[in-house]
Amino acid sequence: MSSAWNRTGSRLVAWVLAALVLIAGAVAATPAHAEESGSISGVVTDEAGVAAPGVHVVAYAPSAWGSWSWYSSTYAGEDGSYAIEDLPDGEYRLQFDPSFSASSHLVLEWWQDASDLLSATTVTVAEGGAVTGVSPILAAGGSVSGVVTDEHGAPIRGVSVRAYAATGWAVSYTVSDESGAYLLAGLGEGAYHIEFFPLLDSGPVAGEWWNDAASRADATPVAVTAGANTSGVDAVLSAAGTITGVVTDEAGAPAPDVFVAVYRAAADGIGDWVESRMTDASGAYSIPGLPAGDYKLNFSTSGPLLGEWYDDAADAASATVVTVTGGSATTADAQLTVGASISGVITTESGEPVSNATVWVGRITPDGLAPAMGAGSAPDGTYSLAGLAPGQYKVRFETSWATPSVVSEWWDGAATEEQATVLTLESGSVATDVNARLSAGATISGVVRDGGGSPMSGVEFAVHDASGDWVQNGSTGMDGSYTARGLDSGAYRLSFTEWLGDGSVLREWWNNAADFASADDVIVGAGEVRSDVDITLSVDDGSVLETYSAVLSGVVTDTLGNPLPDVEVSVEGELWGDRTSTDENGAWAMRSIPSGPYRVGFRAEIGGVTYTTWWDGADDRESASVIRLGVGEQRTGIDAVLGASVLPVLESSTPKITGAVRVGATVKAHPREWTAGTQFTYQWLADDVPIPGATEASLVVTSDLAGARLSVVVVGSLAGYQNVAQTSAVTEPVRGR
Repeated sequence: MSSAWNRTGSRLVAWVLAALVLIAGAVAATPAHAEESGSISGVVTDEAGVAAPGVHVVAYAPSAWGSWSWYSSTYAGEDGSYAIEDLPDGEYRLQFDPSFSASSHLVLEWWQDASDLLSATTVTVAEGGAVTGVSPILAAGGSVSGVVTDEHGAPIRGVSVRAYAATGWAVSYTVSDESGAYLLAGLGEGAYHIEFFPLLDSGPVAGEWWNDAASRADATPVAVTAGANTSGVDAVLSAAGTITGVVTDEAGAPAPDVFVAVYRAAADGIGDWVESRMTDASGAYSIPGLPAGDYKLNFSTSGPLLGEWYDDAADAASATVVTVTGGSATTADAQLTVGASISGVITTESGEPVSNATVWVGRITPDGLAPAMGAGSAPDGTYSLAGLAPGQYKVRFETSWATPSVVSEWWDGAATEEQATVLTLESGSVATDVNARLSAGATISGVVRDGGGSPMSGVEFAVHDASGDWVQNGSTGMDGSYTARGLDSGAYRLSFTEWLGDGSVLREWWNNAADFASADDVIVGAGEVRSDVDITLSVDDGSVLETYSAVLSGVVTDTLGNPLPDVEVSVEGELWGDRTSTDENGAWAMRSIPSGPYRVGFRAEIGGVTYTTWWDGADDRESASVIRLGVGEQRTGIDAVLGASVLPVLESSTPKITGAVRVGATVKAHPREWTAGTQFTYQWLADDVPIPGATEASLVVTSDLAGARLSVVVVGSLAGYQNVAQTSAVTEPVRGR
C-alpha cells in the first residue's frame, strides 16, 4: 500500500528537512502585511486595581512557517502602563510575565485570561492603527518556600529552584540565598514539580527533584493554593560524584571537541539526560555534580571519529553502566574509531563551480535510506564529509539554494534514489571522487498579493510535479516575492498558503484553482526563468478559506459483516495525509482535516494473512475512487470489507460439561481449545431441546430438569473467521436432591 508520506511529501522531504529547519530558524517572525506601523497598549493591574509595574509584555506574531514567534516586547511602567510600538499590520498574541519584577507575586497570563499561547486571544493591528485597552488583570498567585541544605545541615546558596507546571514548562524560578532559603512566587492554583539544580557556586552537591527524586517522573507534586504559601518544601542535597576520562583515537592521539553526554541507566537502555561536556585539547573531560547512581555515556563528534556508547558499544542497550558514588570520581575513558570520509566537487555541465548546494549522505538500512550526514559546497564547489560509519550509502546533491541554478540529482548522475549508485565505505576509507556535474535548472518566481494589491510576506508556497509529488517549498519575503530554483524542465503546479491567527488558512493553487486537479501548469524548459507566476491570495479572488474542520468516517467489516477492530486506515490527499485505526466496533474517523481530494486505504492482518483494499473496493491506490471533500464537510459511509471471500474456519474443540448432574447443583461448560481471541455464546439443552434463558457458561440445575439429559451448544466467533458451533456430549440423567 502506498503511504501518505510517499505520495504527498515525497521521500526527498527527509533529505531537505534539516536544511528547512535551519532556514526556518533564520526567518524572522513577521506579520503577513507590513506597510504601516501600529501599536498595542494598555495598563497591567492586579485584582484590586493596583498597578503592576515591571511586568514583561511580549508580543508574538505568526512566523513564515505557521508557528508563533517572539516579535517585540516592553515592560510596564510604575503606573502599570505599557505600549508596544512600530508593529506592522498583522495578528499578535500577548504574554504578560511578572516573574522577575516587583509584581512577581502575580500569575503570568496571556491575553485574555489564557494560560498558554495557543489559547490566547489574538490582537489585530490594521492600517497602522493604535490598539488600546489591552489591559490584563493579573491574579494573585500562590507560592512555595523552603530551605536547601547539605547532608550535614549546612545551608547551600546559589541553588537554582524551578517550579514546573503540568504542561512541562518552568513557570517560576529563583535561587537560594545565603541561608539556603528560597521563595517561588506567582504560581497559579494547581500542582507543581520542584527541581533543585546546583549552580557553579553551590559547591560539590548533586541536584534532585522534590522529594528526593532523581527525575521529574519520580518527583512528588507540590499543591499550591492561590494567595497562600506552601512552606516546608525543603531539600537536602547529597554529595555529588564526578565522571572523568580521556578520549583518544585508535593511535592514542587526543580527541578534542568530543561531546560526552551522561544519561541515567534504565532497564531498556537509557533514561533522562543528565549532563554533557566537551573534551578539551588533550581529550580530557570532567562531569561533576552527579547524584550517586548508575549512568550510561555517549561519545559523539562532528569530526572524523565515529561516536560510540561506553564502553565500545553500538547502542544504549548494550552500553556498559558507569556507577557514580557521592563524593568521589569515576573514570571512563574512550577510544574512538576513525570513520570513512567522502569529498568531491560540484560543477555545472560547463565546469562552473556550484556553491551552496547541500550534499546529503544516506545509509542503506533494512527500513530504507536513513539520512546520515550533510554538508554544503564552498564557493569553489568543493565539499567534504567525515566520520561516516562503515556501510553502504547513496548520495544526493540538493540544489534548492545553490548558485547558479542547477538541477538536483543523485550520485552518479541518477535522477531517482532507485537509480543512484551505491557507495560502499569501509572504516577509515577515503572516497575523494564523489563529484557531480549538474545541468542548468529552471526558475519559477513571482509575487503574492492580497485582495488590495499589497504584497504578502510569510506566505508558504509548494511546487509539485505533474504527478502531484512534492518537489520544493519555501515562503515569500517581505516584498511578497518567492523563488523556486533548480527545477528540471517540465510542468509544475504551485500551491500558496497563508496561515491565519485562528488556525485556519487561506489557500490557492495557481491560477485561481481550489485543488491540484484544477490548477494550471507552469511549464519551464531547461534553464528557463519564469518570473511572471503571480497570484492574488483573497477569498474574493478564488482562494479557499480552509478551516481544517472536515471529517471522514466509516466502518470496516469482514465478509460476513462482523466488525474488524485495529484495521489501519490511511487517508491520503494532495497536501495532507494521516493514519488512524478502527475501534472495537470496526468504526473509524479522521477529524479536523482540510478540504480536497482524498483516497482512503485499509490494511489488516486476519488469520496470519495481510489484506489490503482501497475505497471503493479498489486493489491499489491508483485505481481507488477519489473522495472530494469540501471545506467543513462531514462525509461518512467510507466503509470497507476486508478478508478472504471464504473466511477461514475457527479452530475448535468439543465442549466439556463439569459439575454434579443433580437438582440444586451447578454445571459448567468448558469450550476447551479454540483459536486465540475467540468469543463464546452458550445455549443449554435438556434432551436436545433448548432451555429458555439458559445462555451463560454455567447452569443451575432446577427441579423441572430432573431425569433429563443435559448438553450445551458453544458458538465461537472471531472477526475474520467463520463462526463455529460445537455441541458437548450429553450427561447422565439429572438426579434428584
